[in-house]
Amino acid sequence: MDNSTTRKRVPRTRNSKLIIGGICLFLLLAQPVIGQDFGKNRVRYKDFTWKIASTKHFDIYFQPGTENLAAKAAEFAEEAYRKASQDFDYKVSRTIPLIIFPSHADFRQTNVILEFIDRGVGGFAEIFKFRIVIPFTGSYSKLQYVITHELTHIFTYDILYRDVLSSLFSSRMITPPPLWLMEGIAEYATGEMDSEGEAVLRNAVISNELIPLNTMAGFLNYQGYKQSQSFVSYIAATYGPDKPALLIRKYRDSPNIEQVVKSTLGAPLPEIWEDWLRYVKKKYYPDVADKEPAKTYGKELIDKISLGAVWSAGGDIIAVITRHGYNKPGISLVRVEDGVEVDKFEFDELEEVNMEGTPLDWSSDGRFIVLLAGKKDRNYFLIWDVTGEKETERIYLDRLDSLSSPAWLGERLVFAGTKAGKSSLYLFDPSTTTLTQLTPDTFAALQPACSQDGEQIAFVKENGEARDIYLIELSSYPGDENLSSYDNPQSEIRNPKSEIQIRPLIQNGKQNIDPSWFPTGFPDGKRLLFASDMGGGYDIYEYNLESDQITRLTNCLSGAQAPQVSKDGKKLAFTTYSSGETVTYVGELDKLTKQKVERDTGQAAYSEMPVEEIEVDASFELKNYKTQLTLDYAQGNIIYNTSQGFSGFTEIAASDILGNHRFIFLTDYLSTISNLADLNFSLSYLYLAKRPVVGVGVFNWNDLRFFDEDEQLDDRRYGGVIYFAYPLDTFRRIEAELTSEFKREEFLAADNKIETRKEGADILGLSYVKDTTNWGVLSPVDGSRLELKVERTVPVFFRKRSFTNYLLDARKYIRLSARSAFAFRISGKISEGKDPDIFPMGGSWDMRASQYNKFWGSRAVLANLELRVPFIDRLDLAFPLPLSFRGISGVGFFDLGGVWNESEKPRLWNDHENRLGDKFHSAIGIGTRLTIGFLPVRLDWAFPTDLDKVDKKSIFHFSLGYDF
Repeated sequence: MDNSTTRKRVPRTRNSKLIIGGICLFLLLAQPVIGQDFGKNRVRYKDFTWKIASTKHFDIYFQPGTENLAAKAAEFAEEAYRKASQDFDYKVSRTIPLIIFPSHADFRQTNVILEFIDRGVGGFAEIFKFRIVIPFTGSYSKLQYVITHELTHIFTYDILYRDVLSSLFSSRMITPPPLWLMEGIAEYATGEMDSEGEAVLRNAVISNELIPLNTMAGFLNYQGYKQSQSFVSYIAATYGPDKPALLIRKYRDSPNIEQVVKSTLGAPLPEIWEDWLRYVKKKYYPDVADKEPAKTYGKELIDKISLGAVWSAGGDIIAVITRHGYNKPGISLVRVEDGVEVDKFEFDELEEVNMEGTPLDWSSDGRFIVLLAGKKDRNYFLIWDVTGEKETERIYLDRLDSLSSPAWLGERLVFAGTKAGKSSLYLFDPSTTTLTQLTPDTFAALQPACSQDGEQIAFVKENGEARDIYLIELSSYPGDENLSSYDNPQSEIRNPKSEIQIRPLIQNGKQNIDPSWFPTGFPDGKRLLFASDMGGGYDIYEYNLESDQITRLTNCLSGAQAPQVSKDGKKLAFTTYSSGETVTYVGELDKLTKQKVERDTGQAAYSEMPVEEIEVDASFELKNYKTQLTLDYAQGNIIYNTSQGFSGFTEIAASDILGNHRFIFLTDYLSTISNLADLNFSLSYLYLAKRPVVGVGVFNWNDLRFFDEDEQLDDRRYGGVIYFAYPLDTFRRIEAELTSEFKREEFLAADNKIETRKEGADILGLSYVKDTTNWGVLSPVDGSRLELKVERTVPVFFRKRSFTNYLLDARKYIRLSARSAFAFRISGKISEGKDPDIFPMGGSWDMRASQYNKFWGSRAVLANLELRVPFIDRLDLAFPLPLSFRGISGVGFFDLGGVWNESEKPRLWNDHENRLGDKFHSAIGIGTRLTIGFLPVRLDWAFPTDLDKVDKKSIFHFSLGYDF
């Protein structure tokens, strides 16, 4: 436990790392439950009102006005339950809460979990109360997919951990099932693999880039999900459709995956994996003869993950959203001729960038690029002036819940948006701020593309599991002067009086996506590019509106999507997959082999057809949400540190379903209830329903500290705390904390004399905290952290003590590769006043190569430098215990610190003896980090050094927790 001062406060919870969509376990070590320390902010911008619709197996939580969305979610959930119950031959032991948010921006504000949720999280299943939390993104098919995936997790959780409280320290928790099994079953339940997954898997097989079996136990990327889906599907097809569920059942009783696979399937896991490898090779290798590699159609534009390619007006530059490894995304302007990145617009200060759909568009005059970004609870269109190299405008449309796929229509914007759980296309005129709805409410319209003459808009419409391409004839648009108000006058969204003409172009029961137009002026009429899986995998097709002819342009081994043709009509940009990531290729259009698609493929001719809307039944009985506290978890933690020895804690937490009200009780195994003064405990309450987080707590804590061998301090502190935090945004917050504590110190000196000191203090603390880090498995890998804090005694209840503390903690993380990094921390503490506070230093959390809290003083400085390098992703043991070791990494470190009192004049360097000054201490060493079950373990071997010589005798530290 990392104590920064001698005052023991109400214990605070250290943030745990959570794999969302996997087994959601909060690792709550003995840290204060009031306050956050570092960490990004999950900001509550809105005051949510909730309704509940109960079905046979679910309680659907939704926002008033989104009844249709709730009804559709209930339909999907009950159908998924029926299938999962049949597949597992099992019924979940309780009613399942399904919480639906109308947008991703609202979803990020959930209090069900307190971890920061980034843009890539499409939903999660929570293990303690079996809650499923999902945002609506405008796609009903995606909503159904996510519900099915997460519900499958709930079934596996109930089978494995039906009594979660008694399972917390069972072998199933310490050695959870490998991710390939958990995520593979969840993906398998969603149905056959889609064309995008097939393209990623095909590319991995043919490029010999499949993730190895041992790594598949803890993968974190999209390719890992698709490999898992294929592997579990192979098991079901080869050994029987009941076998995936049976693997979960047997793992419950014997948490050793090797033994479970052998007893269930009759063959060793490595052998089955090899069989699967042969299967996928036989499946995809014939494609080498039938399909062409991406380089046949062009060359890679830039050696980075890239998507959303759009052409400049001159045709010599392409703008793409790029990301390299784990780095933050940005817009790169890339010269087509040589692939040189001529400019880049970084997104460091943006809270999120929406990269779904068609994320970018470049205005026809070549001056502006529009992209979709997010801040607070709002999406907005960010307009970037290419010539001025600056952001010029942010267009907020609070009348809608979410936005996606912006496209220029002259100086206006067409885009897809959702409102109250319904997805439509909209037209926005910045000059008049007029917002017009172009398609019906439940049309599920996506990815608009505007023709360069401004007369037509092509877009994607969901039709069950298929996606069709439709056309809006803007000649039928009546103009702003003929617009009437939308149904709700307060919404300020307008609809044409007469229906805009909407026609289907391509309907074939397939996935037809990413429409884009040829430039104006082609002699054979208007032509449209799009991607489709009508040929078995995603490829680029051309559609001629006048001849009604579809022509296939690519037959790409790794798939081809997002086509964009240059303004002169000569070059084609498209995306494909390489090493499981999206990259951009550019080629010559006239060099592509064109193959006409005959009508016998099922392609419907261009015709006027009625608009098909989604119908839902919203007739269920509704009830209001009521706060009811239920137990979240009760768990025990054994904490060990070589300096402090063992300590044990029990933690009990309760909250309501939405997580707005949280109670946490913490006590230790070593105290006794025979005497209240000896009972170590803290009881805290947090209210999270509003943007300011407020909390109160009471505590009583005894701490026994040893100094050298013959001195000890028995320190008892009790009192209460009031906590307040106001997040300024995702990265920054202000905290205030008022602690009233009374302390009794009993010091036993080496001569056995006892000195007793009793006093109380009211301490007001004010902090500024900033955190822009991105995490690896066990520690941050890039970004920075900063905390500035002032503490001062204030005369509320106690008036005797008087001091002021100033504290600084600054940390910087520099990524060296995808998962390795340099980590640097510098901190300083100063206490002034009549009764200055005393700061300790020493132990595994600050100055290694010294005992816990060995050095004391009213001034302290510390610098830590670490090199963190991953070694092994996962190592499973069958003997002597079935344990799983994950995230094994190495650490090399250098520590330098000093502690002194105000009256002392320390020197950093002793010139006479050519070593560190007496008040400063240093250490170098190596260590390793790993996770056992869900416990993060730190092992360090530290060698004291005065920077003149290094002590040959090391000090070993073993501790549990995450690195700084």
